[in-house]
Amino acid sequence: MPKRKRFPWIIFLGFSGIVIFLFRTELLNSFQRQILNSIREKAFVSNHFFIQGNGSPNHLIYSLRGLDRIWPHRVNSLRRLKYLYNNFAGFECDVRFDAISSQLFVAHDPEDLSSLVFSDFLLQEGKAHKLFWLDLKNLEAVNTEAFCRLLERLDKKFLIKNRIIIESPNFEALEQVRQQGWLTSYYMPAENVALDYHLPSILKDQPGLISQDISMHDFMTKNFPGKKQLIWDLRFWDCMSRKTLLKNANDTTVLVCLINVKSPGYR
Repeated sequence: MPKRKRFPWIIFLGFSGIVIFLFRTELLNSFQRQILNSIREKAFVSNHFFIQGNGSPNHLIYSLRGLDRIWPHRVNSLRRLKYLYNNFAGFECDVRFDAISSQLFVAHDPEDLSSLVFSDFLLQEGKAHKLFWLDLKNLEAVNTEAFCRLLERLDKKFLIKNRIIIESPNFEALEQVRQQGWLTSYYMPAENVALDYHLPSILKDQPGLISQDISMHDFMTKNFPGKKQLIWDLRFWDCMSRKTLLKNANDTTVLVCLINVKSPGYR
């Protein structure tokens, strides 16, 4: 008799476990949204105060305030973009430029390449245009001019010049992009930055941004005072912590912080 009573509970628990497993990303995303909404009124720092001395004053990054300065990391599929679109002011995407086809493919690694291009993201937009942080994986001296021509064509069609950030570890090529009027961020490779004693003098008069993982935040703040940063804090528990999220949202050395947002369509 006791075994019969337990049987329905076993079925219920098993079914619940399957549902939770199948919809785990949606459930986690719901929890994250609740956490972010719970601190929204306490996130008060505005990027408007950082315009002076940082160039590109018309860029929409300087209109961001509070939790609008918190973006999801690695939005590399249309499904993920659509799922998160209404909840964030901007998104970080990994892109690769192909000079032959003059296309900007959305992909983190070469093996991730598909037919998806950045203009597909822009075609999904309605009137509420969002901001994009483009982690350009293969910017080089040989493709910089062609890349800038593509950006100009995209700008004529989608009006992107004041709402995208181009990030690359290739300082010389990135500087050419910045000189064309685009907002750029120099990704500082952690394995090289501590050994490169020329970086402070190189970056001193360069109005672009700098970017690195949260673990390098103190180093960048100390060695590049006055430079505004783009950072990412992808540790799962930090992205579920009200205290940490609020700290990053109110950091006055940072313009945007990426977090590990769970959703369907992660690539």
